[in-house]
Amino acid sequence: MAELAAAQERRTAELDAIAAIYGDDVCSRSENSISVRVDGALVVNVILPDGYPGRAAPIVDIDAAQLPRAVRTDVAQKLSSFCGNE
Repeated sequence: MAELAAAQERRTAELDAIAAIYGDDVCSRSENSISVRVDGALVVNVILPDGYPGRAAPIVDIDAAQLPRAVRTDVAQKLSSFCGNE
């Protein structure tokens, strides 16, 4: 039980750090996720799943309807690879 509490505390601290860095650009925040607006219409979503940081990688994706599908797919694949989700 203490391990679960420590993991949640770490997730909360990391999300707090992201919120502090991006301030007013934070669009939404929940217990395990945060969304940040970057360059106007681009939104980066970060989810720290149960098991993070020890057993699970963060999940990062983007909302960018104005970008061509090929670019969104390429960025999503690169983010997944960067986060170790392949």
